[in-house]
Amino acid sequence: DGHMEISMEGVHTKDCQIRGRILDRSKKTVLDIWEQPFGDISKNMDAPRLWSIGRPYLYTLCLELIKEGQVVDTFETRFGFRTVSFTEQGFFLNGKRCRIRGLNRHQSWPYMGYGVPDRAQRLDADILKRKLGCNAVRTSHYLQSQAFIDRCDEIGLLVFTEIPGWQHIGD
Repeated sequence: DGHMEISMEGVHTKDCQIRGRILDRSKKTVLDIWEQPFGDISKNMDAPRLWSIGRPYLYTLCLELIKEGQVVDTFETRFGFRTVSFTEQGFFLNGKRCRIRGLNRHQSWPYMGYGVPDRAQRLDADILKRKLGCNAVRTSHYLQSQAFIDRCDEIGLLVFTEIPGWQHIGD
C-alpha cells in the first residue's frame, strides 16, 4: 500500500503553501505534491517498491514551504514503504515471517566517546549486517547518530530505537 500521511506544523506558516515531490532511487519524480494549504497532506502512490532486509528500497521526500510565491524553507528526507506486525506466530515484515537476529549497540567509542566521524558510525552498521549477520539492531537509551540510522536504512538493517532515559521515566 502506497498510502502516506505527512503532518506539518510551523510557527511562521500563516498563508503558506507546500510544494513537493517524491523521488525514486534514480532521482526520478514518482509523485508530485502540488501547492497544498499548509498542514496535513494525504497521498497515495501506486505500487511502491517495498523496503525489506534483502532489498532496502528508499524514496526521497522533498518539500518546499512557499510564502508569497517565494520558497522560504526546504526539507528533505529518505523513507521506505513497509508493513510490520508482531503476532503470536512471530514478527512479519511486508507480510512475510522474519526471524530477528540482532545485537544491542552503544555508540560510545574508547578514547573518543561520542565524538566520532559519520564514517565510523556507518561502518558500525556495515559490521552488524555484513560481518556479524544481523538483520536488526537495538539502540541504547540515548539519541543515536543520524549517520548510523541512515546507513541502517540503506543496507536493510532493522532498528529498534530506545527512548532516551535511564532507569527513570518521569511522572
